[in-house]
Amino acid sequence: MDTTTNETILQIGDTVFIIECETSKLSTETAYDKVKKLILNHVKDKENINQLSA
Repeated sequence: MDTTTNETILQIGDTVFIIECETSKLSTETAYDKVKKLILNHVKDKENINQLSA
C-alpha cells in the first residue's frame, strides 16, 4: 500500500509523547470523519453527545 508516515515528538514537563501517523494515499475518509465515527461507535449513550453539541 502506498502510505505516508510522519512522526512528531512532543515533551510536556517530564513526559515525552511520540506520535506516529501513517496515512494511505488511497484513503477517502478525512481524519475528522474517522475520529467522529470512532467516537460515535463507542459511546454508550449517544444522547449525551447530542446534548453537548447543541
